[in-house]
Amino acid sequence: MNAILGVSTVVKINLKIIAVLIILLLFLSCSYITQGYKIEQVSSAKFGTSQSVEIIREKPKRAFSIIATFEGNELNQCKGKEEFCQLIKLAKKSGADAAWIQGHTKSEQPGQWITYENKPMYIRPYTVERFRGVFIKFEN
Repeated sequence: MNAILGVSTVVKINLKIIAVLIILLLFLSCSYITQGYKIEQVSSAKFGTSQSVEIIREKPKRAFSIIATFEGNELNQCKGKEEFCQLIKLAKKSGADAAWIQGHTKSEQPGQWITYENKPMYIRPYTVERFRGVFIKFEN
């Protein structure tokens, strides 16, 4: 094959493949999807795990810095009346003091019939809620 394509063509193809892999790795290192949320780090600073995280829906009056952005939804039910258990867990892991929810959308999904293991099955209508916002660290 090298005789047909030539050595320089093979090297160019290999360099393109390597460049694509490097770009893909850089993208994956900047953001990740977990627990139904896409988290994108925007701060290069590293913080230890937070002990508690506050959920806020309005801009804080205290000075703060943004350490990450998030977008997604809670995939599992939280225990009791607790809200945003997965989001809080991710915010703690990022070292945030608060998760500021800046946007919220709801979409109604209609019921539908599907075939599962050769049997008809009805999926009831349901609502999908998506949240977007930022993890913040308060300045002292």
